Amino acid sequence: MNSSLIRANAIRFILFVLIQGFVLRGVDMQHVQVYLYPLFILMLPLGLADGLLLLICFLFGLSIDAFYDTLGLHASAAVLLGGIRNFILAFLEPRGGYDAGKAVTKVHLGTTWFMQYSALMLLIHSIWVSILSHLEFSSLTALRIVVVFAISFLIAILYQFIFNPKE
Repeated sequence: MNSSLIRANAIRFILFVLIQGFVLRGVDMQHVQVYLYPLFILMLPLGLADGLLLLICFLFGLSIDAFYDTLGLHASAAVLLGGIRNFILAFLEPRGGYDAGKAVTKVHLGTTWFMQYSALMLLIHSIWVSILSHLEFSSLTALRIVVVFAISFLIAILYQFIFNPKE
């Protein structure tokens, strides 16, 4: 990984933590939270070593937990995403394969591919966070999962079109 990619991801790390912690933490619609932070994990460069990926996810999740006072909920969700990321990437791998070191964005892999990838990852994140935050599964929890997923997915797609418009 080159220094410009490291710098870009470090800046993204800080910005996502600050936006999630100071802006989106205050958005609460009937106990449904808005989450931008999984997008950071989704967009990490391809080819990261598993240990490094999980460490980054853990530290990132702990940073989010510091704002929410959730004692590891978001760290566990971030590590879960980091742990399944390579399986999802392998499942969705295009015919030509991936270019190691490239960020996972719609520009590099296409809009349809990115929508499938982010939908799978964000659905898993939404289920994990919704069930663990309330320690139950009911029809209200299912509705919360759908709403959290829909909002997170919309934000992820909007982010890609606003900040990665080339295609």
